[in-house]
Amino acid sequence: MLLQIPTTELLTYIIGAALLLALLIILIFALAFYRLAGSKVETNAENEADEARNPVLVPKAESQAFSLEEITDEDMMVAALIATIDFAEETKKDVRLLSIRQIG
Repeated sequence: MLLQIPTTELLTYIIGAALLLALLIILIFALAFYRLAGSKVETNAENEADEARNPVLVPKAESQAFSLEEITDEDMMVAALIATIDFAEETKKDVRLLSIRQIG
């Protein structure tokens, strides 16, 4: 048994509900976009502040070029790879291994 609602009122109700749903979706999208855009600006500002506080020391260009012969065992190779990967992820810049020493 169908409700005894005139078709014009039903049509008005459906259009109103659809417009309300569309407005809600647009509001959620705008808030999500604002949140994403705001977090990237803050992240860039934090990275610049970190670089200002912790400058990267670059050795003199006069030092010898790095060669694979300086790596003497597997542990040394793994340590060098992990250190360069971590540093590259932290600074978001290109990284070059300049020297390596064995400790102990």
